[in-house]
Amino acid sequence: MRLTLATAVSLALLAVPQAAAGGTVACGSSPADNGTGYRPPSNRSSLPPATAGPAILHAPLASTPQLENAGPWRAEPIMISGARSYRDGEFVYQDFLYDDRALTYPDEPERYAGNAADLVEVRIKPLARSLGIRLTYNSMLDVDAVAATIALGDSNTALELPHGAGAVAPGEVFVTVHGCGGDIVRAADGETLAQRPTVVTDLRRRQIHVEVPYSAFDPRRKRNVRIAAAAGLWDTGTGRYLRPDPQRPAFFNVAFRTPGPWVKNTWMDESQNIALAAGDLSSLYATVDFTKLKVGTDDDLVDQPGGVPSSGPMNRILVSHFEPTQGRGNSAGGGITGDFRCDPPQCTPQFSGRLQPYTVYVPATPRPADGYGFVVNLHGADSNHNHFETGPPNPPLQTWRMFAEQGRPSIMVLPNARGMTYWYHGLAAADVFEVWADIAARYDLAPGYVVQTGSSMGGFGTYKLGVQFPDLYNGIFPNVGINTASLSVPPLVSPAGRGGDAWRMFANLRHVPVLATSGTTDPVVSIQNTSFSMETLDQLGYRYDYWWFGGVDAAGHAEYRHYVPDQFAALMARQGPVDRNPRRVTYVLNAAMHEPQYGIDADHAYWLSGLTLRDEASTFGTIDVVSHGFPTGDSAALGQEQSAGATKAGSLPYERVTRDWGPAPPAEPRNVLDVTATNLSAVTIDVDRARVTCDARVNVKTDGPLKVTLRGDRCNRTVNAEQ
Repeated sequence: MRLTLATAVSLALLAVPQAAAGGTVACGSSPADNGTGYRPPSNRSSLPPATAGPAILHAPLASTPQLENAGPWRAEPIMISGARSYRDGEFVYQDFLYDDRALTYPDEPERYAGNAADLVEVRIKPLARSLGIRLTYNSMLDVDAVAATIALGDSNTALELPHGAGAVAPGEVFVTVHGCGGDIVRAADGETLAQRPTVVTDLRRRQIHVEVPYSAFDPRRKRNVRIAAAAGLWDTGTGRYLRPDPQRPAFFNVAFRTPGPWVKNTWMDESQNIALAAGDLSSLYATVDFTKLKVGTDDDLVDQPGGVPSSGPMNRILVSHFEPTQGRGNSAGGGITGDFRCDPPQCTPQFSGRLQPYTVYVPATPRPADGYGFVVNLHGADSNHNHFETGPPNPPLQTWRMFAEQGRPSIMVLPNARGMTYWYHGLAAADVFEVWADIAARYDLAPGYVVQTGSSMGGFGTYKLGVQFPDLYNGIFPNVGINTASLSVPPLVSPAGRGGDAWRMFANLRHVPVLATSGTTDPVVSIQNTSFSMETLDQLGYRYDYWWFGGVDAAGHAEYRHYVPDQFAALMARQGPVDRNPRRVTYVLNAAMHEPQYGIDADHAYWLSGLTLRDEASTFGTIDVVSHGFPTGDSAALGQEQSAGATKAGSLPYERVTRDWGPAPPAEPRNVLDVTATNLSAVTIDVDRARVTCDARVNVKTDGPLKVTLRGDRCNRTVNAEQ
């Protein structure tokens, strides 16, 4: 299955229904889309060929009403969280997603979606008669559920925010908006002004358009105007903020923060938490130059504090094709012990919304002429898109930099995968490839230089996606990677079932070298599991480089974590580009991992496609096709090599076992295909890529009826084989 534009549109079957037929539901009139705003970029040359990888990787990038512009708004969103910019006469701040974690939402998902006060963006723009402000939220099911207070201007001291917010902030006036209206309070004495803001709430776009009369606050012609904003829940019965915890301020989310500190699994909310714990928001604000806005100066404040970064680590925003529900889902699936599936509508993932966060590290080193390499880094269980291992001096600036800058300059991404523990199935797998497509559209990549890595559960994902789509990668690096979707040791059947076992598909890694690591005392991913993976690869005669570090828990040893990327860089350096047209293709099809409803169509590899199981209840089908049309034979596996040593600091001993291949021997090309299949009813072979002609002799060994279709520029032939 390949994902056409029409198919992509049909993915909306997983989307949350709109609030009402006909589109916008608003308090007051809501202007129509003015044709500006977010326009998904495209850069097909950065993607692998359409025949490689899942359909979702090649789908046109998605859009969403949240990023549309209406009325006076014109600027494109930044799509990098924690950044601010002057664009098209607007000051734009992009907030972090799912950082509304200061309080616990009431258990009313139909009203709050567990996410109602999650700001996505704040915009400021001087209009003809008023100051325009636009707030965009991640979720909005009920226009009366959420409120926000915007502090405009400065004061000598922090002053009490209105409506029982339970916090203070500097300001001249405080503008509070909720539902269909709002008010303006003079900060100095708490007096409500006669002037009122115009408030238009657009439920479909999850946006609130606010106009503050200049008679209440006029920042025009000023260069340093202080602006702050925070969002919480509104109690319509009392006309005040709802306080889920009376001991804390009412706000879930405070705007105008910058990235950091980069700590493990951060939601970039530390400065927010500190401010709210103190009840004082004075430290979180933006300073806006209205003279720039007046003349329409465009300034991304590149690499300035709070500006748009050009390199290094950053949290980006993805527009997904899927939205099972708004906000946070019910998380009815997923877990360490084997319940790895989360299929809507019974299960909606932890982070279900259309907008999804991910991390990218862009190297500061110059881009190679043919494009950056690409490193897909998958997080472990109970982690997120800011997952990294602890240890000095600063993991994002050391480990991530090693991934990105040692060897070929590469862009590293770390998807959120829809939640903490979904084992890279379903929407979690789709998220990985949507992130890949998003980066490919924004940066020039060399699609033949892609390495996938991950730790623990991320190591499983490295195996899983590697065996599903082997023609995407020129190497994989499972770091303490488990080979089953649960904590078990093969060949025992895991709690996840046979379909959750990646090791049963290791034959697919014929052309994908594996670098693997383990710690002998790791309490989660046992040395027995990782060693079984290498034994399986060894029995197949495949290439691997296996390091295990004695006496350490590999999940927490800083020296070990910082040593491993050196070996990763070496793997990157010695591998050439992906060979998408090899002489021999082996593929194990797994029905449990073939999920076309999410664009994860794992039924093709290299020059084979249309693989179809004869008996789906048996879960697996296998095919091996050798094309004799190449002038070489199969490379022979060299002898196993063993060595031992210690890390650079000398304190961490390791043992190492490797196996490589020798050069491919020459062979006389012949117009012959040898096909061996088990539990498959159909396969299609691209004869042009397999270097044979349409009239090639096809030798078939099969355990049942098998339809072999030969396709090419001038070929459409069927061979029906029996047992």
